Amino acid sequence: SPGLTVERMRELVLDSFRDEYGEYGRLRLDDEAQAQVEAEAEKKRSWEWTFGKTPEFDYTIEHRFAFGELQLHFKLREGTVREVKAYSDSLNTSLVTALEAALPGCRFTAEALADAVSTADGACGLNMAEKEEIIAYLMTNGPENAPGQQEAQPQNAETITNKNT
Repeated sequence: SPGLTVERMRELVLDSFRDEYGEYGRLRLDDEAQAQVEAEAEKKRSWEWTFGKTPEFDYTIEHRFAFGELQLHFKLREGTVREVKAYSDSLNTSLVTALEAALPGCRFTAEALADAVSTADGACGLNMAEKEEIIAYLMTNGPENAPGQQEAQPQNAETITNKNT
């Protein structure tokens, strides 16, 4: 709805809570508790928390660049790229081989992936225009920018308690 704001959505959720569970009270956090909530939220937004101690998992990036479609299928463990399979319809047939050689061993961050692309040997298949395009994309759409990774900053945290229990 075009007129729906964050504040209006908050009011609707609280109204719905009241309708379902009855009247409620709000507990406001003091400065010390607020600082603890913010510290915990910061920890959970960190790369170490999100990727650093992960079991093996797969992640795919797919995008159409000026040089063609590029798919990067990552196998990751503990936040590090273990293997990459690249697919592209680019006329540069060495592009896939160059990326598959450059990315394993990188920390799974946009910056580390972009650095690996940047330092990839041009003789192995990546030309400067391709590098620049891939780097720009990674810096804007890399792992840290994936859905769920950009969380709202905590704002005056409150706890809602049901007065009927």
